[in-house]
Order: sequence, then C-alpha cells, then structure tokens
Amino acid sequence: MLGTRLLVMLPEVQLKLALGIVLLAFALRSLVRLPAPEAAPPLDAAELARLLAVMASGGLIVGALGAGALPLFVYLPLRYLPAAMRALFTSAFGLGTLAWTLANWQAGLLTGPLARLALLTLPGMLAGLFLGAWLFERLPGRGRVRLVSLLLVPVALRLMGVF
Repeated sequence: MLGTRLLVMLPEVQLKLALGIVLLAFALRSLVRLPAPEAAPPLDAAELARLLAVMASGGLIVGALGAGALPLFVYLPLRYLPAAMRALFTSAFGLGTLAWTLANWQAGLLTGPLARLALLTLPGMLAGLFLGAWLFERLPGRGRVRLVSLLLVPVALRLMGVF
C-alpha cells in the first residue's frame, strides 16, 4: 500500500531511473558473480526476519513502480536452492499481485479499460509461464540465474529511459 502511495505522490521518472540503475547494477553483477547456494538456510527466526525484510522492501518497490521486486532477485538466489527459490518467487508474486491490484484499484489507478487490457494479455502471460517452467527444468542453476540477469538488463535500460 505504501509503495502505491509513493507511485501517486513522487515523480515517476525519478523513481524509474533509480530502480533502473539498481536493477542494471544487480543484473551485471549477477552475470559476473553467479550465486550458488550449497544448501537451504536454516528456517530460524533470523532467516524469517531477513526474508520478511526482503519481501517488505520488494513489495515497496513493486507498489511504487510496478516493476519486479529487485530485493527478491538479489536475496533468494543467494540463499535458497532452485526449487525453494522458485516456490518463494511464485508465492511472493502471486500474493503480491493480488494485494497490488487491490491497492491500485483503491488508489483509482486501475480502471475498467485497464483491467480489460490486462485480461487480454492473460494468454501471453500463461504462455510465458509454461515456457519459463519448461526452461527452469532444463537449465542448470547457474543458467537460471544468468537467464534472469540477462532478462533484467533490457528492463533496467527501459526504466532508465535508454530506449
């Protein structure tokens, strides 16, 4: 909710530029130094607190800019094995999308025509989900991180207004 309020109140160009710079730096860093956790972290109070902070900061960025949650892309591959990382991404994005949609509707940002447009793009989203699941099963762990990093570069450049 706070992120959506920031989107309404702050200059969008500056928010996008800041996110683009951070996203590009992360993507380039991940291409050079690929994370590879050996085992899952212990599920103790400290890990839960770190994960909660990452999810909260990710939600803030998504709410403010409508862009992918950079903190999740940074933290999860460093700490979690691929299957757990995928489950956490899916849960975070699924629940986050529902909350974000409701917050945008409440703020008056989601109108009927935009909701219809989103529904029209659903087949493309589903096709992407199936392709992503197929790739996930076939790429090694480092290949998955590299692919995500490569996909983030044009997103970051677009946010920065490069093209």
